[in-house]
Amino acid sequence: MNARLPQFMALLALSSAHAQDPGYKLDPPRYVAYKSPSPIRIDGEIDGEEWANAPWSAAFVDIRGAEFEKQPCYPTRMKMLWDDENLYLAGELPEPHIWATKTERDATIYWDNDFEVFLDPDGDTHDYFELEINAFGTEWPQ
Repeated sequence: MNARLPQFMALLALSSAHAQDPGYKLDPPRYVAYKSPSPIRIDGEIDGEEWANAPWSAAFVDIRGAEFEKQPCYPTRMKMLWDDENLYLAGELPEPHIWATKTERDATIYWDNDFEVFLDPDGDTHDYFELEINAFGTEWPQ
């Protein structure tokens, strides 16, 4: 199996801007997810050898682009790996003032602080899959 997922793109954005926003940036960054050299243990730690060669993304910017006046204060970033069964995303979110209000699955949690991942295998910015999770662990799949 190829060690890269071809044309795999993950766009990560802060919840302050959602894809429905009229200022939505249509040229998101693209990241390649590499195949994990060993099984991944889900334990909240990303300093193990399986993560060592997974590159960090650039620091997140608002989905409306770097020129948008309100940018993140803290350098949020992520890493990705995959194996034959799963896609793994590890995020580093150093924000000390995280808050959330939504606890019901599929609620519109992008109004809370949340971590959003947009998966678009063909990179056309259409027909993508979106996954969001807030500080309570509330999920919102599209």
